[in-house]
Amino acid sequence: RNLELREEVGEYQALNQNLNDTVSRFESQVQVLENITLDLNYTNNELAKRNTELANETEKLSLLNSGLNDTLVIIEKDVVLLSAENDRLEELNTNLGLIVSFLNETTTGIQRSYEGMTGFIADQIVFYRNLATENTQTKFTLIFSDWDCDFRDRFGTEPFGMNTRLPIGPTMYPTVIAYVQERVFSEICGDIGDFEVFLERKITRDGLLPPVSISMRKIISGVQQYSTLLMKHYFPNGPRLGLSSNEWAEADFDCEKLPSDRLFRYDRL
Repeated sequence: RNLELREEVGEYQALNQNLNDTVSRFESQVQVLENITLDLNYTNNELAKRNTELANETEKLSLLNSGLNDTLVIIEKDVVLLSAENDRLEELNTNLGLIVSFLNETTTGIQRSYEGMTGFIADQIVFYRNLATENTQTKFTLIFSDWDCDFRDRFGTEPFGMNTRLPIGPTMYPTVIAYVQERVFSEICGDIGDFEVFLERKITRDGLLPPVSISMRKIISGVQQYSTLLMKHYFPNGPRLGLSSNEWAEADFDCEKLPSDRLFRYDRL
């Protein structure tokens, strides 16, 4: 009888050790979720700054002549987009707070079941990856949505800036394309040479590469069209040939850590 008791005690000790290990992993996951909350708060702060900057730019643009009416229409669309992104981030932050609260309330019950806890943690990992992927998508969207305000300010006094249908020309084109590279493509691991190929093939279609005959208006339109293709690759909606949440997770949700063959390039389409 004593032998049987010792065996049972040994089994209970092993089960207890398994539960302790699982609780430790669970606590690590909770810490990851708390870090995500901090990241979302930081993103909200950055978005507030963006909104303030955009409001200032809108006031400046209101002083321009009637020839820039089409520019005001584009900016108004950007304001709507930023507002929608801000609402979506606030909703995500609220949902994350509810999840953390739920975890705190149900920790005791989860600890009673090793199998239940394992499944729960697996679900949380999937949730975290999806949430982090959406956060990365939001950052990319913000980069593409408001860059052109500073772009117009930077080159607004140039002839091609005052009349956005004029060609930029070979003298100023290197300066302009370097600005686009620094302001947009360096932030999303884009290739400026690939973008220039896109501009020539889809926008100017005049055989010139680099496309020095392009206008300021068409560069802005080109960035919008190129960004649409890029976003479909990085964040596909459904079973397409773009990146998955698992690929983003393996790269720590940093495009610079993606394999080179998984970065977006127009000339591979």
